[in-house]
Amino acid sequence: MASGLLTRGFPGRRVEGQNGLRLARSLDNRVSLEYFMMRKFCRKLCVRSVLTVTIACGAWCQSPAELGYGWRDPFSFDVNYSGMQWAVTASMKGSAISDGKTMEIAVERCQLYRPKRFDQPQEVTQITAAIIRRGERGNTRYVLFSDSHVVNKTLNPDQTIELEAFKLRLNVADYPLVKGDTLVFNLVVPTTEPGRTTNSIVPIHVKDDLPVTQVAAYCADTMEEFKRPGPVLQAYHVCQDSAGRLRRERWYYPSADAPKSAATLISIEILDPVANLIYNLDPRTKKAQQRKGFTSVGGFGVPLGGIIGMLPGSSPSLTPVESDKMLGTKQINGVEADGKLHTTVYPKGYQGRAEEVTTIEETWYSFRIQAQVRRVRTDPRNGDYEYQIRNIELGEPDPRLFRIPDDYEVIDVK
Repeated sequence: MASGLLTRGFPGRRVEGQNGLRLARSLDNRVSLEYFMMRKFCRKLCVRSVLTVTIACGAWCQSPAELGYGWRDPFSFDVNYSGMQWAVTASMKGSAISDGKTMEIAVERCQLYRPKRFDQPQEVTQITAAIIRRGERGNTRYVLFSDSHVVNKTLNPDQTIELEAFKLRLNVADYPLVKGDTLVFNLVVPTTEPGRTTNSIVPIHVKDDLPVTQVAAYCADTMEEFKRPGPVLQAYHVCQDSAGRLRRERWYYPSADAPKSAATLISIEILDPVANLIYNLDPRTKKAQQRKGFTSVGGFGVPLGGIIGMLPGSSPSLTPVESDKMLGTKQINGVEADGKLHTTVYPKGYQGRAEEVTTIEETWYSFRIQAQVRRVRTDPRNGDYEYQIRNIELGEPDPRLFRIPDDYEVIDVK
């Protein structure tokens, strides 16, 4: 069964439907059923700690902590914001630990301070914790929130109050922590505006990242369409596990709306940063090239691109005008995503063109899987373009997807 599963590509996904689930269309329904039943079998029996089942089922029998979702040694923090000139500042010391399902935060010391430059008292009603996740191009977002610790203390100017030790808890089972996540404490302070009172937040950031080694784990289909000139389609099925291994299958579709049954599997690439190996598999010849991995500024296995200089006819004095508009948050292809509209206006004469050119790019980014799930670009110079990630299945992929099947000939490439 393992050989058939791997040589036929990723066999399908679990989605909602009759009786709570149905199997997505695939090239071989039998293989889809094997995959689904194997996963169901493993997840049911793993809780019994059966050695033979654990060996056969691989990552499906590992605990969240073993997969990198949590950590065993307490993560210590010691932050001092007493010098900041906010309405209220704090210094906090404690530790955090996570088993991959919950995150427990123990605050051993917490001192609140009201700077003396203020002439009125300030109340602090509660303290909460949150997780901040980095996105593309350095932007960040709150992705998880803890329960709250009630304070209800009022500080006069130049007054310090020390709180008793307390604990906070976050549920991380449904929204796993990933590498680069940081911890922040929020002091909730009421502020009075004309006609109403609202709650404001004073953030107390922990400088160091949480000790999480995993990345977002999921499988999905990606489709790129270059509409002019063209159309040109590029379709992939990708799977990424929490260790950062990536499997990328390239498929040929006769058209953008063609069903999966009409597609042909062209090639398979596996990037394994753990073993420092890259595999290129040819499903037609059953041959796999194996070579050592490499890391560039783009990441593991990403080749460096060339340096593009100034094009003929351009002028340093002609500067494009760029603007951004945030489109809010909504569900895109099954996951929550943040949208942005980026507009660039190239003036007349730029790159030798006789007219002004405007390009528009709309992107939707998911902090859950740390990737763009939709990108649409309108460009009169190079043609229109659309990219989407669809059929997203969250969670650990079958670990066998990141290994070479037994019936492939392995060729070492120096």
